[in-house]
Amino acid sequence: MNIRTRSAFIPLALLVLLMVSSFIVVRPVQAHSNANNGINIFYDALSPYGNWVNHPTYGQVWYPRGVADNWRPYTDGYWAHTNEYGWLWVSYQPWGWAPFHYGRWAWDNWYGWIWVPGRTWAPAWVFWRAGGGYAAWAPMPPNVIWQPGLGLNISYFNYSRDLSWDSWVAVREHDLPYRHINSRIIAPHMNHQIINVTNNINNVTLINNSIVNQGVSVKQIEAHTGKPVELVVPTVLNQVDVNSVKHHEGQLDIIRPSMAAPTHEEIYHNEELARQLDGKKPDGSRTDLPSLANIEQPEDHKPRVPGRLVGESAPVQSPYATPKQANPEVTEASNSQFKALCLNR
Repeated sequence: MNIRTRSAFIPLALLVLLMVSSFIVVRPVQAHSNANNGINIFYDALSPYGNWVNHPTYGQVWYPRGVADNWRPYTDGYWAHTNEYGWLWVSYQPWGWAPFHYGRWAWDNWYGWIWVPGRTWAPAWVFWRAGGGYAAWAPMPPNVIWQPGLGLNISYFNYSRDLSWDSWVAVREHDLPYRHINSRIIAPHMNHQIINVTNNINNVTLINNSIVNQGVSVKQIEAHTGKPVELVVPTVLNQVDVNSVKHHEGQLDIIRPSMAAPTHEEIYHNEELARQLDGKKPDGSRTDLPSLANIEQPEDHKPRVPGRLVGESAPVQSPYATPKQANPEVTEASNSQFKALCLNR
């Protein structure tokens, strides 16, 4: 090889080396991102069934398409009694494996019920009420946080402020184990009366490294039905394959993808959000501003309907009317694939 050929080869070799080293650096970052952030899993799996939007308070959130105007979370499915998890919500919706077991639900006057993603699994993130022959449940809002090693933190939460009357889904106690519970749900306008005769139940604990939601006492339900509540043993799947989920003959599968525990930064962020929603300062005192979670509640006993469905204008000067922003993890993956393509040329 002559000197001219050798000198021409060196820059080419350096170029290839730089491209390879760049690719090597990007791949671990992407792998680390996937391991520490389940948003990408949820983003891809839920996109066919709803819309992702950037919310000014909660960041990236999702809301379902194809549901009734006055739809509420935890209504289309049933409660399964399990030894390991307590009351487990089994959704009949193909996307229900995620929003009813991870994250929190919040009400937005424009979008309606929106799901704020999270990476800690539970049989159902709900509060319960019972009494007077009724059982009721409502989705936990974002200012209720789960802290590893400490459990459920409700110090930033207030029942009467953060859960409106139509957040609660109520049935007769003897109907709680019914497989098509949607047909047994009591009309929401009765909730005011039901709330007055029921008591709050907060019984979410950690047992054998599993989050358990005991909810309404099974013995109490059996006393009303006069027969034992069926005990179900679910199968846990670590793949997102909604086509394989079973909801028949007493058997069911739980879709629970492998996911890293929340980081310290995420735990801190969740607590700061809860503190802001509660109107508390870091020193424990309260601000003079109204709570972000304090939603005006209608007085006519009619369930709330999202503003986008009744012709209301989108809020001015907010991200509501802007196009959906690109998912940063999806963008990073595209860049990595592009570099890999360059290497193969």
